[in-house]
Amino acid sequence: MAQSSAVWRRIAAEAANHPDDVALRRCDHSGTVRYGQLDSQTGRIAADFAAASIGRRDRVLIVSDNGPQTYLGVLACARTGVIAVMADGALPPATIARFAEITTPSAVAIAPGARLRAADLPDSLRGLPLIDIGIGSGPADSARVAGSEDLPDSAADDPLAMIFTSGTTGEPKAVLLPNRTFYAIADILAAERLSWVDWEPGETTYSPLPATHIGGLWWILNCLMHGSVCVTGGEDTTSLLEILERHQVATACLVPTLITRLVAEQKATGADLPQSLRLLGYGGSRAVASDIDQVETAGVRTAQVYGLSETGCTALCLPTGDGSIDRIAASAVGRPYPGVQTRLDSAGTLWVNSPANMLGYWDNPEKTAEVLVDGWVNTGDLLEQHDDGYFYIRGRASEMIISGGVNVAPDEVDRIAERVPGVRQAACFEIPDPEFGALIGLAVVPTAELDAKQIRRLKQAIAARFRQESEPMARPARICAVTEIPRTASGKVIRAELAAAADGAPTGG
Repeated sequence: MAQSSAVWRRIAAEAANHPDDVALRRCDHSGTVRYGQLDSQTGRIAADFAAASIGRRDRVLIVSDNGPQTYLGVLACARTGVIAVMADGALPPATIARFAEITTPSAVAIAPGARLRAADLPDSLRGLPLIDIGIGSGPADSARVAGSEDLPDSAADDPLAMIFTSGTTGEPKAVLLPNRTFYAIADILAAERLSWVDWEPGETTYSPLPATHIGGLWWILNCLMHGSVCVTGGEDTTSLLEILERHQVATACLVPTLITRLVAEQKATGADLPQSLRLLGYGGSRAVASDIDQVETAGVRTAQVYGLSETGCTALCLPTGDGSIDRIAASAVGRPYPGVQTRLDSAGTLWVNSPANMLGYWDNPEKTAEVLVDGWVNTGDLLEQHDDGYFYIRGRASEMIISGGVNVAPDEVDRIAERVPGVRQAACFEIPDPEFGALIGLAVVPTAELDAKQIRRLKQAIAARFRQESEPMARPARICAVTEIPRTASGKVIRAELAAAADGAPTGG
């Protein structure tokens, strides 16, 4: 029997098969939704959409806390053809305002655990309806829900969600993702009988990745479409082992920094990975080969997934297999899934033609035309393909710094710093870091000569500005004062020289 082209219908089919199973649960048990409740919970939200005259292709800004309520909001959008505009609840109001300016939402839904509250919303959003995406305590009013059943199913190309790239770490672009993004790769793997990444009904999966990140949203929606118990949250947990053991997790999706933390916790406590764990997916940045080796030695399969928001999450995969650890150590990021086409241009930049690719950037035809050409997405990454069929990453086509799996645009870091009184010029640089891959260093030229105490105060002012205006991974880990910024004859910052120039410069710490 052919699968539905609509994400919501696929999940509804799983709900009919095992209504009493848990669908969504926060790792601290603060919120739980069973499959049998998904219809009434999303139907209630859908009815609120209808009451506010919100229909297909309208946008609802979902301020996420990465918990079950966030996903109820997404599923209500999937059910009704409304586009879920994903925004992290920890972002500054100014960034939320920029997201809204780009996407012009018709309503706002704030998850209960989001740091941003209704009172914090920027003026541009204050007049919009606030949609309640909390977990209802009783049976839904059937009269309120009934109207949503008459909605036609979404087609594969109908938009489901928008994920922002860059955010405050660069000019934000809203990646428009269709329904097919969230099941195309899983369908291919099932058809080809490949178990590179797989889920089973009733198994528990865990993902602490944000719902505003393509990896987090893609993983959880896939797991729901396969009838898994989806455990979310725990972003600030001190014990990953405890979460995996307590929930008897079978599959998990982590970023490499969390795998490093998991391995370190194992070594510190002497504890084993839970027997329930069989698959660990990871991506966002390159992993430490010895970390993956330790996980695989414990009998757990791993799968490195490579891709972008624009490619609908994963386009390449490096699963457990002969020589996989050596490939990871050599910077391999995977090989294409069947049905995913790849090519390298003359500069070595990888282009991807995948059935999961984005529709484009919302209301940004110029950028869309640059990145999406005849169905092919320009990843902006420089890679090599070896005789073994695997791609090996060699660098970034741009100057983007990848810190903890987050792309940080240096120009935007510079601009934030240069808005601080007392800073004449600023330029950031990359600091290699074994846990996060890279951290952000910042060199500033003060407007006047400063003593050590004054430099310390300036550094504090800069740090405060970044806390207000940037995402955590874009905040400088080191700030130093220099007399000049190295530049080319045309005035372009030579970032490769900055780290050396900054050595020995006063940090004011």
